[in-house]
Amino acid sequence: MNLRDEQLELKDLNYPLYLCSAFASLSQQPVLQDLLSLSCHLTHSVTQPSEQILKAVRIQWWTDCISEGQRFNSPLSDRLLKSIENGQLDKQTILHIISKFQLAAFEDTPEEILEECWADIFSYYYTLIGKTTPQILSFIQLLAKQVCSLLFFEKTTNYNVLKKELKRISSKKNREGFLKALCHLIQLSNRNKFRNFRLLPIRLFVHMMFGKI
Repeated sequence: MNLRDEQLELKDLNYPLYLCSAFASLSQQPVLQDLLSLSCHLTHSVTQPSEQILKAVRIQWWTDCISEGQRFNSPLSDRLLKSIENGQLDKQTILHIISKFQLAAFEDTPEEILEECWADIFSYYYTLIGKTTPQILSFIQLLAKQVCSLLFFEKTTNYNVLKKELKRISSKKNREGFLKALCHLIQLSNRNKFRNFRLLPIRLFVHMMFGKI
């Protein structure tokens, strides 16, 4: 099966997120995967260069692409601009999120701000698909911060905290596939089974078919 451009880019950037995104609704996957890829690129821009000015320049590149509608700079920026033009994404919301990543670029320890950036991305996606109640929004933000901490800073996460928040989500229909798969990543990290990427697709599939969130 040939992968779409959105799938291929996210797969290269972050394999666990790519796997989790496959459990979202098919119609919602392209936008979700592009939002996640944008967050990965911006996070790498903050964490990988050693000089703050280089970090800021890399993030400003994304700001310029989106704000000025610059075409043919990258496949991802072109897809984002197309989604903005057809009304799937809001330009000002995307620019606001990028600006928060820019703030992280000037921090010596950017982890906390980056976690907030990922919380914004997750919250925006769930707003787009119409699944934001105060209860689920609180949980999504907590989950996003833990996912960012696990995937980019390799910090131990606490699934018990997530379980406590899950009890506040009364409707099972809110527990859609992408969210459920992300929760299982946190569970696997608590069991020291997350790093075996060879078995990760199987573990996620079995859990999604037979496990509980």
